[in-house]
Amino acid sequence: MRVRVLYFASFRDAAGRPEEDRELPPGTRVLDLWEILSREIPAFSRFPAMPPAAVNRLYQPGHVPLEDGDEVILRGWCEREGFARIGLGECTGVVLPAHHTT
Repeated sequence: MRVRVLYFASFRDAAGRPEEDRELPPGTRVLDLWEILSREIPAFSRFPAMPPAAVNRLYQPGHVPLEDGDEVILRGWCEREGFARIGLGECTGVVLPAHHTT
């Protein structure tokens, strides 16, 4: 399947680009996508866990598999003991149908 990831705010700053397309194998879960991104973009790995993720605008746990046409939103945050949690922006992606070449 093909995924388009759009980066916003601090995610965009960390990625150094506003968007990208990715090919992912069928059955890729939300958490799998996050792990791929955090291995490739060092600033993402600083989060202690996957940020809240929405699939088609509904928040889902990381084990939910992605399907063609899904929209994925990863919300970043920052927190420190004794201080309020603050949001850092969104990373939004749309899972596109796979393209087959002949």
